[in-house]
Amino acid sequence: MEAQVVEKMYEWYSTSSYSMNEIRAELKKVLNVDFSKGYIDAILKNPFYCGTMVYNEKEYPHYYDRIITQGLFDKVQEIKAGHHKKHFKYAGLPFLYRCLIKCADCGCLITPERKIKKSGKTYHYYHCTQYNGKHGAEWLTEDRPN
Repeated sequence: MEAQVVEKMYEWYSTSSYSMNEIRAELKKVLNVDFSKGYIDAILKNPFYCGTMVYNEKEYPHYYDRIITQGLFDKVQEIKAGHHKKHFKYAGLPFLYRCLIKCADCGCLITPERKIKKSGKTYHYYHCTQYNGKHGAEWLTEDRPN
């Protein structure tokens, strides 16, 4: 059963169609297993399943049964490194001040958003992400100099 769980995780992730959350949900639904995202990530990084044991930061071949192929492991590592990953929905939009301004209150980045009014006019607003906690940051338009 354990080998089947690991094998499925590698197969799903290698398609580039599953995020960690989606793999977690599939494990619950299909195999009735509840792993955290961190544990799934640790399994997907571990070369033990394809025949390599890590000890004192050195790699050694082992003689246990291999659950996945070296090719499948390499493909998953390539995807985890960023190749074939889904891009952020708004990362390519041309905002004038993207990643240039930080909040004076908490130091988080100021993030842009595009709003389209019923009239069809487009406005670009900037606001603090408030990642470290809400603090009532106000929204600014791109043309407002404050």
